[in-house]
Amino acid sequence: MRIPTICKRVIFVFLILAACISLIQGLNNAIIRPDGSQDNQWGPSRSLLEHTDPYVAYLDPIGNSPFTLSQNPNYPASGLVFLWAYAVWKWSTAKVLWAFSNVLFTLMIFFCLFRLLPPNATSTTKLLLVTLFLMGTPWRNGVGNGQHAIFTLSFFLLAVVMLSRNDKSAGIPLAVSWFKYTIAFPLSLFFARSKRGWTTILVAAAIHVALTIFVAVWVGTSPVNLLLGPIQVAQSATGRGYLDVFAIASEFGLSSRLVPTVFALVILGITYVAVRRDADKLSCLSTLSIAAMTVAFHAGYDFVVLVIPLSYALRERAINIRAKYYLLLIGMIWFVDKIIYVVSNKAWFSPLVGFLSLYFWIKVFVFYGALCTDWFIAFKSRTGITESTLIGLN
Repeated sequence: MRIPTICKRVIFVFLILAACISLIQGLNNAIIRPDGSQDNQWGPSRSLLEHTDPYVAYLDPIGNSPFTLSQNPNYPASGLVFLWAYAVWKWSTAKVLWAFSNVLFTLMIFFCLFRLLPPNATSTTKLLLVTLFLMGTPWRNGVGNGQHAIFTLSFFLLAVVMLSRNDKSAGIPLAVSWFKYTIAFPLSLFFARSKRGWTTILVAAAIHVALTIFVAVWVGTSPVNLLLGPIQVAQSATGRGYLDVFAIASEFGLSSRLVPTVFALVILGITYVAVRRDADKLSCLSTLSIAAMTVAFHAGYDFVVLVIPLSYALRERAINIRAKYYLLLIGMIWFVDKIIYVVSNKAWFSPLVGFLSLYFWIKVFVFYGALCTDWFIAFKSRTGITESTLIGLN
């Protein structure tokens, strides 16, 4: 069924206006709101710049942490160096610079994704990708909270685009992306599929080793202490996740981290085997982006990585089962979640509070269903079963 041209234009105008409103709201939350950009690592980066170990400062036994808002130093010291360009400014200026930098990082994401799309990708596909991403709650909250997922994703995708031209140079943006390692490390399995990719990984690793040694000398501590610092902070500064294996374990009442850790490693192992022969970059990255959200603590704003599966789904015009799963998942996390959150805070919703638990498990089913579907198709495609066959089975 073809949509009349006038209807398309009305829809596009609506999407563009909604995206602009979301962009303005995100910047407003980051800059104008008193507690805006609260998660930004300006404090720990500034502390490091001033020759102070941010992890020791945060874990002060007396409880005199120098960091305000939610600026807990649970990121590697070698990564905090990348933020020194912002740390040299006072906080009121730095958060403005970071907010607008996130817009630039977003443009970098679009640039890279457009490079990964087919050359004949339509303007409609690109417009949908841009507007839906900006409209999504994860992007708006990520900017408003001063988070680093957009920053990480932009440099990771830049490394992906650069790999085919210069595997060594690609190691530089990959090293920057490792700042938020809970996202970038699982995604980096993309590079572990080829010798050129391993060269990129080794360059990135060498950069972080050099920076860690430099920072250790800079603050007068051991490199080992710097490596252990983020882990020690994360144990006390990290709350409940979103849809990761640790959040699910918490929902079951499991306090031990061993069981979800084992599941996380199994997920990574299966995912790597599933994607290692996938020549389709968007397909491979889509599976990895889903897996990345399962294996470590992630809040809702980290789900900006789903812009990769969105690109895949739009490229496939939502025809195959993977694309349909992706669109359902993105719709729930990017848009329905916000509606549920607003409605659940209304007084009349109290008798329906049990619905929130049901909705959580529905999301878990869809989310892990998408990942398992990716695995199934990847393995069965080697034995002649295609996505079309899978659709027929359903």
